[in-house]
Amino acid sequence: MGIRIGYLTDVHLRKHVLGTSSIEKRHCREMAELLPRALNRIARESPDVVVCTGDLLDVPAGPGVVQDLQFCKEVFDDCGFPYLVLPGNHDPLPHDFYQVFPKPQRNVMINASELISTRQVRNLRL
Repeated sequence: MGIRIGYLTDVHLRKHVLGTSSIEKRHCREMAELLPRALNRIARESPDVVVCTGDLLDVPAGPGVVQDLQFCKEVFDDCGFPYLVLPGNHDPLPHDFYQVFPKPQRNVMINASELISTRQVRNLRL
């Protein structure tokens, strides 16, 4: 039996953080609406797990960052399937990231497949 993985990366969300990205094509102000829609579209494919590999947020620190991270966690919590979110260079440092997303186990079984990390992964809810 295999494993179906939904995949997201480089969301660069800004909901509570002021301003916008200097890179126009990021559409960071629209991501608060687009992230739930993307997860709903992935859900139609019945994934076993969804993985988001970094840069969930557009900036790693400053006013509104914690609220944006909490918003993202609520969206992932509501998606209806296990997820793994790894912070990137635009996300808060691991200590701050783990205040919102708990540290997962290093090895996790999903169906008959084992996800193994050589480094501590940032979030997996099963």
